[in-house]
Amino acid sequence: AEAEAEAEAEAEAEAEAEAEADVEAEAEADVEAEADSDTGADAGTGADDAGASIREPAGPGVPYDPEVLSFEDATEAFGGIDAFEEVVATLDLDDSMSSYRDWKAELAADGYSPQEIGRVVEQAVIAKYDDTLHTDGPPPFNSWGDYYEEISGTTAPGEPAHAHHMAMKKGPVTEVGQAAADNARQVLQRVGINPYYGIENFTWGPMSGVHGTADMVDLASRLQTAAGDGGDRAAVEQVLRQWAEEKARAAR
Repeated sequence: AEAEAEAEAEAEAEAEAEAEADVEAEAEADVEAEADSDTGADAGTGADDAGASIREPAGPGVPYDPEVLSFEDATEAFGGIDAFEEVVATLDLDDSMSSYRDWKAELAADGYSPQEIGRVVEQAVIAKYDDTLHTDGPPPFNSWGDYYEEISGTTAPGEPAHAHHMAMKKGPVTEVGQAAADNARQVLQRVGINPYYGIENFTWGPMSGVHGTADMVDLASRLQTAAGDGGDRAAVEQVLRQWAEEKARAAR
């Protein structure tokens, strides 16, 4: 009888621990989602300005991952790295959104795709802000959703998706989660991906299943393995895309 009582007590303790973990996970998701979630409507961007999405969402509110135009292909489209950097220098991020739209319209009129223009925007933002984190997205964009729409040439699929940093920009509320997020960001920096503004670290992510401590520990481990000692960027990018696709499928 005493053994049965001890077993019941242990089972109750485990159940309470699991319930507390669930509450913590929901709180973590709420914190990150509040910072990251946005449809991109506030800045007046979207399909009319950025062009059609690379591919449509699989269904209402279902996250999807856009094709990422490589940096090499983007620079080639502009005639090489020197010409590309000259175009980057023409974007003044201190100008108004109206001026930004005019700048983008001129490039579009010259035949550049939303994705090629997006790479220019990304590099201009990285050049200006580098490792300075803007909580609500880099100016002049009003949110991370607006920014990701611009650099990816896609439109937000809407709830429950949001512009998600896979290697989280701050990390879960736990010390272990924050340490994992820091490790993941360091891996990206080591292979030349800006963890705050680089398109490779973004996805239209679901609201749940991506913000928890276990999620961040898992991703950080995969990234470290992929990077190896030599800093294999291609392998790191592949891990990011695979991880994003796994989370998107799990949310459907």
